Amino acid sequence: MTDPEDLAPIGRESREAIRHDPEGLRRQVARDLATQALCAEAHRYALTARRLRRGDTSREQLQACQGALETAAVFYCAAHGHPRREPGADVGDAAADEKSQPPH
Repeated sequence: MTDPEDLAPIGRESREAIRHDPEGLRRQVARDLATQALCAEAHRYALTARRLRRGDTSREQLQACQGALETAAVFYCAAHGHPRREPGADVGDAAADEKSQPPH
């Protein structure tokens, strides 16, 4: 087990890093929370789809889970700095990918 004396320098370094870059910490927390939310919604969607196949839930419940999963995916993309796609753009659309890339 780690002694408190071993953790003290790590704590000081962390506090100093946060003091110098609080926005970086906020971004990391936002990324972590968005990732956790996406995983939770994906899991919920998968469970609801399984329950629908067994007849234990309704199609409306699955659609609600799908909407929540889509929202979580949008927040995940935003937190990780991915550009927002134009409505109706296909994920594999090369022209949309070229437009969304920043110039080099």
